[in-house]
Amino acid sequence: MRPWRRRLGAPLAVGGIIGTLVTTYFGSGVCARYLGAIPGMLAASLLGSVFLLGLIFFFPAVEISGRRTIRLGRPLFPPDAAGFREKILCHLPSGREFRLVVAAWLAVVLGSTVITQLWRAVLEILGLPFATEQSLVQLARMATPGDFVLLLLLTAGAVPLTEELIFRRCLPELLAPLGPRAALLLGSFIFAAAHGFLLGLPGLFFIGLVFQIVCNATRNLCCSILCHALLNGTVLLLVKIAAAFPGNW
Repeated sequence: MRPWRRRLGAPLAVGGIIGTLVTTYFGSGVCARYLGAIPGMLAASLLGSVFLLGLIFFFPAVEISGRRTIRLGRPLFPPDAAGFREKILCHLPSGREFRLVVAAWLAVVLGSTVITQLWRAVLEILGLPFATEQSLVQLARMATPGDFVLLLLLTAGAVPLTEELIFRRCLPELLAPLGPRAALLLGSFIFAAAHGFLLGLPGLFFIGLVFQIVCNATRNLCCSILCHALLNGTVLLLVKIAAAFPGNW
């Protein structure tokens, strides 16, 4: 029984989420003192992923009883009593899964852009103050080529791994008793709110929905990680290109 086919259990899932967040966010400040801002964030994010992976793979977990063994790689699994299909595997995407990832990537790029612009108009009408950019976007615009490569590794590598482990592996199990629809909506809202970016809140909610749907449809965590990495990498590359050619944007 691989850990991806077992329940984590509420204490382990909660402890994993809290421990990963502490390791990532507070560790960034410590690592930045010795490595610099961007390398420090990269190192702290990787440490958070290693911490959570360690919990998932090496600590005891509650095995699912009354289920037949399913071979690694099968894409779809039956729901459990709570309606949440927790049998999450992790393997290289098949051709069909990769096509779904590309379609989801295009959907979140276009959909979140439109949603964010509409939400921006609403905030301006209401007169609510909001930041126009996240801090990582500002770093990307001003970063040297070397720092930009590290930032790309952070946002398109370490961050998707850490966030998908939390929001697509641990959190859905905690929300499963609410039912599949409520778990999907609440999990997506928590994903959006965790970014602390008012302007991007509805767009991030939409992104969280799509990522969770991809994970549920394929039962392959690598698919949502890859989709997340493609989205973050696309945003950073567009920001850098726009900064290099400001007159053309």
